[in-house]
Amino acid sequence: MSVFSKLRDFFGRHRGKFIVGGVLVGGSILLTRYAQQRLKDWQERETRDFLERTRKQQHFESTERTCNQTILSLSGTLFKTLNSAMDTQIIINELKSNPENANKLELWNRLRLLVLSRITCLIYMSVMLVVTLRVQLNIVGGYLFKDANAVSTHVQETYLSLCNNLLDSGLQTIADLVEGQFDKLLENIQLSKKMRLRDFDNLFWSIQTLVTTCNGNPVEKFKDYIITNNIPNDDLILNNMIRDTADLLESDEVKSLTSHCLSRGFTLVSDELSHFYLSNTDKSKEVPEGTQLNGFVHPGEVKIPFAKVLPIMNAMTANGSLPDTLITQLIMNERLKTLGANVYECFSETA
Repeated sequence: MSVFSKLRDFFGRHRGKFIVGGVLVGGSILLTRYAQQRLKDWQERETRDFLERTRKQQHFESTERTCNQTILSLSGTLFKTLNSAMDTQIIINELKSNPENANKLELWNRLRLLVLSRITCLIYMSVMLVVTLRVQLNIVGGYLFKDANAVSTHVQETYLSLCNNLLDSGLQTIADLVEGQFDKLLENIQLSKKMRLRDFDNLFWSIQTLVTTCNGNPVEKFKDYIITNNIPNDDLILNNMIRDTADLLESDEVKSLTSHCLSRGFTLVSDELSHFYLSNTDKSKEVPEGTQLNGFVHPGEVKIPFAKVLPIMNAMTANGSLPDTLITQLIMNERLKTLGANVYECFSETA
């Protein structure tokens, strides 16, 4: 028998095995190639997703920097406008130039009203400005991430100019509201009354409570201070952004966050005042009976006449650190950052 016959017989006897083996080898090759292709597709998809996330993160960080710069810029305008609208220097000059003025008590009471109202307005206006800009600029940022040409420069300027409503008519409305409530609150508090630090805490807590009961409550009516009825909205994109802004400002989340920031702002005022009280914790100051004087006197136990605290409170907003510290605190507030991130994420997602 020839070699070829033997080979033919061998293959004949084991033909099934060769077929199965061929199928297995061929299938393994196909599966390997399929797995390699799937792995390649996955790697490419992961790379694209990584690059997209990186681009999105960089764009969001750029939006946040722009937001912070805008806040710092407009807050300077706010401080100047507020100090001009609630100027205390005229009264101070009058008291200095004519100490024996027959209307001295009236001038002091007016000064007290302006000082307390200006601090309160500073906090309300600063919080509302920062919250509004966080919402607006992250809405714009979300639109621009999806399409760099989605929002024209004109539409951006018109949309962002909504803040002017807060800085113009909004400021005057809040100032009138706060002054009116403080006028009632201070009616039975004498300038000679000796005030503890916690008395001022209670005073500012009371003004917040009174403001919440008013029809013009800035927290509940937040949207009305920003969006008026005479805003041109013939542009579809602009109309959508204004509508979305209104919805966000009316949401429970934003209202709760605004209230939280207001409380933090008044706490900051208390901290500023505590420095003054701390510097007066010596034995020459009046403290309650029974307080130990042979050592440290807690600033919370010190009592100082209301009138003597007014110059300190006036300096806080006139040329002190309160406005800048407040704005810095709001910019760094983690809950406000989270709000901005959530708004950006919502409006930057592609369909």
